[in-house]
Amino acid sequence: MYQKFRVRAPVRTFRDLEVYQESTKLAAQIFNLKLPAKYKEEIAEEIQNLKQMAKVVPKLIVESYNDKFNDFTVADKKLEIAT
Repeated sequence: MYQKFRVRAPVRTFRDLEVYQESTKLAAQIFNLKLPAKYKEEIAEEIQNLKQMAKVVPKLIVESYNDKFNDFTVADKKLEIAT
């Protein structure tokens, strides 16, 4: 039942956040995505939009983490935008 439970290390920087680590991994996968040639033109605009969003999410997580020390309301708003 609790096989995946593990004690986590304290968060010292945003790089320690699991959500940041996973979002950067997913962003890298999106940028390395190889599509068959017959689909590239059909969904080129959607792929560009996806790549733009993939860049923004980790950035907003970092900004939110840093803002939480100054203004928690601003940090919360940035996380809402990221989701």
